[in-house]
Amino acid sequence: MLTRSRGLGVLFVVLTAMASGCRTQSEQGALVGGLIGAGTGALIGDAVGNPTAGTAIGAGIGAMTGATIGDALDRIDAENRARIRAQLGRELSAGAVTYDDVIAMTAAGVSEELIINHIEINGMEHPPTTQDLINLQQAGVSTAVIKAMQKPSRRQMQSQTADSPATTRTETIVVHDSPPPVVIHEYHDPFFFHHRRVYHYAPPRPGVAFGFHFHD
Repeated sequence: MLTRSRGLGVLFVVLTAMASGCRTQSEQGALVGGLIGAGTGALIGDAVGNPTAGTAIGAGIGAMTGATIGDALDRIDAENRARIRAQLGRELSAGAVTYDDVIAMTAAGVSEELIINHIEINGMEHPPTTQDLINLQQAGVSTAVIKAMQKPSRRQMQSQTADSPATTRTETIVVHDSPPPVVIHEYHDPFFFHHRRVYHYAPPRPGVAFGFHFHD
């Protein structure tokens, strides 16, 4: 148990460190998916007696899923930047969105939906200050765009997922004892000319009990 826990902990640390240096959504998605998949795979593998194989399989499946999601985000980001470049007449700043870019996109007539989508993927360079909000309103930036600027981006949420420790939920299953068996004694009463039955309850105990009684 100690060896498995140490091995899984080392894997989490390595993947977390690598994820922090990724430049694309695809790379981050692959590593985050691998991190989550490895933890899940180890738990499954432990249940079947082979945690090492479970970790490897889970990491592989998780990385493939994360890379697929990351690729999709990269494609959307590239398409957004191409559409914005066509209207703005220049390339946007790489990485996080700047406040000057938001004001420039608004002045160039870029749609509100496209600006918000670009912000949601890449995030802002820093949270807006009071002066930033004043400048944005004076430049005609819409309220919806300003609200989007104050939320974490998808890239930031991926990084937070990689930095967060993996958690598992343990469920406790309670098995109740079976009810005590009933022992029946049947005899003939010569005074009343009929049979009587006397019920004796045995003390409760776990499991299932079977009783047999033979009457001459």
